[in-house]
Amino acid sequence: MDTKSYIFLSLSQEITLSNLLYFLIILFLGVFVTSLAIIPKIRSLSLKLRFTDSSDERSSHTGTIPSFGGVAFYISYILVLFFIQPIDTNHVSLTLLSSISVMFFTGLLDDVRNLSPKIKFLGQCIAVSILMAQPDFRILTLHGFMGVYEIPLVLSVLGSMFFLLGLINAFNLIDGIDGLTGITGIIAASFYSFMFYNLGLIFIWRLV
Repeated sequence: MDTKSYIFLSLSQEITLSNLLYFLIILFLGVFVTSLAIIPKIRSLSLKLRFTDSSDERSSHTGTIPSFGGVAFYISYILVLFFIQPIDTNHVSLTLLSSISVMFFTGLLDDVRNLSPKIKFLGQCIAVSILMAQPDFRILTLHGFMGVYEIPLVLSVLGSMFFLLGLINAFNLIDGIDGLTGITGIIAASFYSFMFYNLGLIFIWRLV
């Protein structure tokens, strides 16, 4: 057994024996502190390299602000995916990382080169398509709603992609309004946490 596998196996056993809530709290605090430490450095680098965003009619800020704030969140999310691998029973961490990376680098290129809407939408489609490789990210059944139970594979993939693309662009639409995206994200995350927990999708619930 290699060193990495041994570490993950040991950590998984400890998490199983200990209170999962404590593990999640420690993970949250660790990622939160990491983000706080990284953001000032990214801000300074963005200003130094002149990677900034100017205000327009949709912006809530005035003047120019650093545009690379998403880098800190990307790094933090990588840490989360790394440390939850021992409890990733469905092995979705790599799929999530691949999809998020496509979205991240699409946004990064947009900040640097101001990509066209078609290119950005293509990046979104690629990111969502990666998620479709995992049944956990697809709408598989309507549980009897309108008499529909199991959904055919093609309709499941297309319907799930339509939903996720709509969700992504809904957040993009309100991103320029101060505080609205954050509040909406918290409300949505709370709802999905409750839903995933009650459906028994514990790993997805932990990610939310």
